[in-house]
Amino acid sequence: MRRRLTAMTAAMLIAGAPCCPALAQAPAVIGEWSVLAIGNEAVAAEAGLSVTFTADGAVSGSTGCNAFSGRYEARGAGVTVLPLRMTRRGCPEAEMRREVAMMRALGTTRRADQRVEGRLALMGDGSAGTELLLGPKAP
Repeated sequence: MRRRLTAMTAAMLIAGAPCCPALAQAPAVIGEWSVLAIGNEAVAAEAGLSVTFTADGAVSGSTGCNAFSGRYEARGAGVTVLPLRMTRRGCPEAEMRREVAMMRALGTTRRADQRVEGRLALMGDGSAGTELLLGPKAP
């Protein structure tokens, strides 16, 4: 019993530790998301574009062609995706253009905005095409 109580106490202390307050303030981004639109351009579900944000600050996903992973920082509604690692598979030109647009939008993300129907908008730096509209990823 004492060991269990010590483990629970440690878990509560870690959960409340000041190491990661930014992540605790922005739970809206945490989860698995499908990309619904890049800028004003809709993305078909079968294209396979996805983004996953975890509570520990990791981000990963697929551009429909290549996989990416890295870290993000969140403070309140502010979200910054740090430089990402990515596979280098070649794909048809249209998929590569969409990949470039998606990665540009992720790389310029500055805030997250919760939308209706569980959707999430990642807002960029204000330049054209730097918004990603995300929806919950279907199981």
